[in-house]
Parts: sequence; structure tokens; C-alpha cells
Amino acid sequence: MSDSNEWGNDQSVQIMRKVFKEIETAQYEFLRQLDVPPYDHRLQGWRERALALFEKGWSIAHRRGVIFDEKIASAFYIHCLAKVIGSEGNTITENMLPKIEGLEKLFTEILS
Repeated sequence: MSDSNEWGNDQSVQIMRKVFKEIETAQYEFLRQLDVPPYDHRLQGWRERALALFEKGWSIAHRRGVIFDEKIASAFYIHCLAKVIGSEGNTITENMLPKIEGLEKLFTEILS
């Protein structure tokens, strides 16, 4: 089978792998700042809700011509996760959230 690693060579797959890796790294750091252990029973629900917000926001941004690279995608995901976690009464401070110059308005609009 000559193309056994077709997925590994596909540029769009490589890009998404970078996006997921960056999101995973950012999420780990964000949860560490919140002192949320990796096996907290609330994480699955938070992640599911954050993913739904993220997918909605990704779609809106794409329709507006904003393309998310891995840094923007991970920053936006953390904002989504922060909104979900904050909605349950947990304190999220501004310095915990990644900044992406020029997209603050879009983030706020999508997440409001």
C-alpha cells in the first residue's frame, strides 16, 4: 500500500494537528492557573460546551473572512472555555485570557 500515510501527508490534516496541539497546550495552562485538576469531573461538560461555542465562533469568523491559525484558534478556544467555566461562578481574571490583537471585538461579539 503506497499511500498508507496519506493522512499524515495531507496539509489540511497537518494544520489541524497543529491547531489541536496548540489548544491542548493552552487549555492545560489555563486550567493550571485555575487550579482545576486534570481529572475534575466537571471538565467533560465544560469542554463539550466550550467546543460548541468554538465551532459556532469558528464558523462566524470564517464567514467574515477571518481565518484562525493555531494561535488564534487556541486563544479563541480558551475564551470559550473561560465563558463556560465563568458561567458557573468561577472567577476568571482578564490576565488569564490570551490576547489576540484586533480580534477582541469579534471574540466579545461571538461570546456575548
